[in-house]
Amino acid sequence: MKAKFEESRKTKMSDEEFKILVLTYPVYLVAKADGNFDEDEKDLLSTILYNFLNSLYGENVSEEGYENLISNYLEDFNYLTENESIYKNDFLQELKSFELTVKKSIHDLLNEIAGISGGIDTRESEMIAYISDNYLS
Repeated sequence: MKAKFEESRKTKMSDEEFKILVLTYPVYLVAKADGNFDEDEKDLLSTILYNFLNSLYGENVSEEGYENLISNYLEDFNYLTENESIYKNDFLQELKSFELTVKKSIHDLLNEIAGISGGIDTRESEMIAYISDNYLS
């Protein structure tokens, strides 16, 4: 999956960077499920990405470097949206390989991103249920 994404996206990612993309992709799917990826959702997703990346790179990356990495991930999410029929199922299938504690953390993030903009929209709730029932259980 990683090689297919890198080739089509014309990019290179470490295994850990790709893992972050896989783990945060469902959070992005929930954030955009209501048709509006707003600033609160973008800020929270950026914070989530920063936390993942900081645990990977720590002090070895400057704040500007983190901003660039986060921007790259947001562009990757747009690319995945544009190519959803090719990637969505495969990316979500990758979630099944993670330990239950990781899946629980992702589930919690899905609820957090859905509620950040004043409540959980029906479409966000449906996306959470879809991801949770099919890939996080």
